[in-house]
Amino acid sequence: MLWLTGTTSPRILREQRDRFESDPALPDPNDPIFAQSSMRWCRTAADAVLLLAYEQAAGHTATMLWDLDQDERVVLSTRDHE
Repeated sequence: MLWLTGTTSPRILREQRDRFESDPALPDPNDPIFAQSSMRWCRTAADAVLLLAYEQAAGHTATMLWDLDQDERVVLSTRDHE
């Protein structure tokens, strides 16, 4: 499994926006497209890059964040939760 934990509620991102950093070269996590998104925390950078590529290849809009509190990468995706 590429991620260690996740949530289908992006509420944490809205309520704790200062906790997460984003890369301006990737889609903006504040875009309304991510209003009903999934967040998945990854242990390694390689896992996060692979998960990001997988989500994009599956036709979902995705971006990567850095969780400053957990010191981990997070993949934010428009994929419906499963």
